[in-house]
Amino acid sequence: MRLPNLEIPAASDFSFAQTCGPDDAFRRHFQAHAPHYGLNADTLLSDEPLGQYSRLALLFALLPSAPYRIAPDIFAWRPLGYCAHFEASQHPARDFIKAAWPYAPRQTQFKAALEILCETSVNAVAALRLIIANGKVHQAREICVTSAESIYAQAALARLIAPPPPPQDDCQTRQNPYASKRKLEEPRCIVVQR
Repeated sequence: MRLPNLEIPAASDFSFAQTCGPDDAFRRHFQAHAPHYGLNADTLLSDEPLGQYSRLALLFALLPSAPYRIAPDIFAWRPLGYCAHFEASQHPARDFIKAAWPYAPRQTQFKAALEILCETSVNAVAALRLIIANGKVHQAREICVTSAESIYAQAALARLIAPPPPPQDDCQTRQNPYASKRKLEEPRCIVVQR
């Protein structure tokens, strides 16, 4: 049965379809829920994958103090990409974070920063491996200091693209409207002398 003069308008006839595509709707959805999952709502990015590079820089900084204990950890280090980091982690919101990744407004900038950081780190590990393999251990201290500073600097630049989310307003920081208005006494320290 055909109804007379009843036409269903095409999606292009609606201004919503012209101004907001499905990607924008998903982006707004992820931005609305991002603070609950530890993501920055503006960037939809987590700075957690940068931790692997900070740990590597720390290992480089500590290597001169305990070379035989720390060198194997440096040589065993392998970089992980953004999504691979969350696949390997036990982060409670890893599925949400991986799903938000394609909708991150600064994804290409952050991906480029991660690639530079990865290249810097891999080159630093290779240089250290080469120095130790050639028996020039006395040069390792210089490489370690330079590598640690370079990796820290690149990680700091990446954090500018994906800053951590602002602190959440939770029960501990919120003013309780039902709390007593009287001033509480300051806690007193008890000193026990022996």
